[in-house]
Amino acid sequence: MSSDHNRSPPAWTAAIGILVVAQLVLGVCFYFQRMPEWIGVIIRCAPILAALTCSLLVSRYKLISGVLVFIPATLLEVTINLGVQVFGAKVDLPGWRGALVATEMAMIFNGIFCTLGALLGVWLSNERSEETAVLHRQ
Repeated sequence: MSSDHNRSPPAWTAAIGILVVAQLVLGVCFYFQRMPEWIGVIIRCAPILAALTCSLLVSRYKLISGVLVFIPATLLEVTINLGVQVFGAKVDLPGWRGALVATEMAMIFNGIFCTLGALLGVWLSNERSEETAVLHRQ
């Protein structure tokens, strides 16, 4: 197996790890009905960071790998929303209909944020590869 294929699982593991930590923090905040504004900003930026990380770590298909991070981001977000409801905490969009609306909103926002993170990751990796090429020419 080539080294190209060996770098994808760690990239996805890192991206999903970032998302899991953010969603667990969100779940705890929901449960205790307290969310400082700065935590909300960090949680909203987690898909950007996860997509950026994934795009930087994979060696091929950087853009699509980063953009596809929106799938686990959305699934984790909806799972935490439903889990918090099951444990009796109030959420903005309760019930199954609320979960569907939350899923739609999460897909849109995570799609946009993951696309931004993936584009940033592609740009940064191109910058890094150009610097490396210049160093090798000298």
